[in-house]
Amino acid sequence: MKLDYTYSFADYKAIESARQHRNKYPRLRNWLFWALMAANVGLAMWMLFIFFNYQTPFQWWMALNLVIVIVALAYRYLFLPYWLHWFYDQQMLEGKKIQLNITDQGIDTATDSVTGQYSWQGFISASEEPHHFVVWVNNVQAICVPKRAFEHEGQMGKFREIITKYIAKHIVNQETGK
Repeated sequence: MKLDYTYSFADYKAIESARQHRNKYPRLRNWLFWALMAANVGLAMWMLFIFFNYQTPFQWWMALNLVIVIVALAYRYLFLPYWLHWFYDQQMLEGKKIQLNITDQGIDTATDSVTGQYSWQGFISASEEPHHFVVWVNNVQAICVPKRAFEHEGQMGKFREIITKYIAKHIVNQETGK
């Protein structure tokens, strides 16, 4: 089966999204982040309440929790998206044509300047995101196969069968959890 597509930031984000889904307890991590942010805001507000109502001298540590909240939110919503774009730019793949050849031996990839061959024994798992398949070579590196690369639904179903046949930890659909 041969697939051709143009690489985009959405393909890179799909790998990052799949990486987040592979983390243990992602919902718990998110809940803990917001619980700690709320606790820090509450503590900062309590200290400011003491400062304004009891006319105590202002100390630098009274505002420290509020500063921690601002830094944590800036890290999550400013720095991390910038970092994601920076790593994407370092790949130098934007707008390049990607060719995949999927056979019984594995997946062959090619761009205008780089080729790669991956045997099925080298893959550790695969997952299905809403608009992409992500096939993991190791815990860091993955091959992203966008669903837009398939000509029809039957071709996509054949790809699912191949993945299920050759990869031990096969597809986990992130929408259904199956």
